Amino acid sequence: MRRLLTRIRQGIQDWPDVDLLNTRCYREGKRIPWESSITVVTPLNRNRWNLNVEAILSFQRQRQGLLRIFISDHKWKDGQLTEEEALMILSQGDDNALPVPTIFMFVSGMPIVVNQNIHQGLKLVNGTSYTALDVILDKAHLGYRVNADTILYFSPLAGILLASDIT
Repeated sequence: MRRLLTRIRQGIQDWPDVDLLNTRCYREGKRIPWESSITVVTPLNRNRWNLNVEAILSFQRQRQGLLRIFISDHKWKDGQLTEEEALMILSQGDDNALPVPTIFMFVSGMPIVVNQNIHQGLKLVNGTSYTALDVILDKAHLGYRVNADTILYFSPLAGILLASDIT
């Protein structure tokens, strides 16, 4: 699959590649089988956002794990989050036209792909999959329990613990 994606990025795909994609692509009205550890590729950020949310919620249901939702730092009008802004956060996680922060949803054991390694000494490789074991919380910001399996934090997480077969 990685070779196929490389050929597509390089613009050198061929008809067998097209045939393979057509047999494995999303079909309108069909459910995405997240439990099969499927990899989904989309060129649009808004689609990636929606797919990531759907995948993490499916992962949480499968694992029956605790969902932690972290909202990045932001200066709210009048210092308080309005109901309208809260709805915008949850419905438009990746839209440059909206002046709201993004969110990060976390369930222990979820797969993560590193896309920006700012600490090269850790020997993380951009584009490599890792398993997210746990988060390091910002002690200055307590979470708010939404229900038995969801906690909401109005701050980013302080760190994340990753594992892989080689690290």
